Amino acid sequence: MTYVGKSQQYFFMVLLVIVCLSTRANYITILPLALLVFFIAVRYELEVDKKIAFRARLFGMVIYHREYAPNEIKHFRYRRIGAQTKGVSIKPVKGLGILISNYKPERVLDDLFKYARKHQIPIRKTKTFIALEETEAAKKHK
Repeated sequence: MTYVGKSQQYFFMVLLVIVCLSTRANYITILPLALLVFFIAVRYELEVDKKIAFRARLFGMVIYHREYAPNEIKHFRYRRIGAQTKGVSIKPVKGLGILISNYKPERVLDDLFKYARKHQIPIRKTKTFIALEETEAAKKHK
């Protein structure tokens, strides 16, 4: 299954407007504007199959690709991001981990949980994540 995530586009678009309106166009504003356009255009993909594949695309071209086999993953850490957002960080044995949040469809966290159970990958949950789960469960029972 392939999941799609995007950067916080609205934040970057507002920042872009503020930069454009507050300064005159000169060489100092070119770099921030280029970075803002870059962050707005980045699209993230996560594919969960026999391996977990993570890709970052810029205007449709793959700029970063990494695959994780089950034996290359140290653990999954489920955590709370912000007030109501859940996420999971995938920590590999070697290299940098990735943080998965705000992906569509939203069942990505459940599918990663099933993947971890199937391949016997350790799962850790932070206290704040557990509290958020309990709050959501209480809202469903009302």
